[in-house]
Amino acid sequence: MLILGIYFFSVFKLYGFSLESGEQHIIAFLLLIYGFAMWGLYGMKFQLGGKRVLVRFPPFNYGIEYSKISSVEILDRVPWYTGWGLRIHWRTLLFVGKHTRAVRITKKEGFFREVILVPEHVEEFSEKLRIALGK
Repeated sequence: MLILGIYFFSVFKLYGFSLESGEQHIIAFLLLIYGFAMWGLYGMKFQLGGKRVLVRFPPFNYGIEYSKISSVEILDRVPWYTGWGLRIHWRTLLFVGKHTRAVRITKKEGFFREVILVPEHVEEFSEKLRIALGK
């Protein structure tokens, strides 16, 4: 993050742009937003607890009780157009860190009926979840 900030300021100076104090604050603000987004994206974790699946996406946490899960399946690929991070598509909640295979959790109740997770090891996560559910 610090290296990115130094790069931006050096490129502006190299090409002769004079940064007014307001412009420096705008660049600093944009770097802060970028850093916050990267913190969330790289801090995304999926955990199986005693009674629920816990998704940590800084600064948010989302939990799904095992009793509310009706099915678990593996998707072949998350489409590229979904983007990265936390996404809401109708009544589906997506936690996407990369566009690879994913786990789809279908819930019995709640506003979000489907939750799509993209853990590092999809098969292992899905199998552990099925064991936790007793299926």
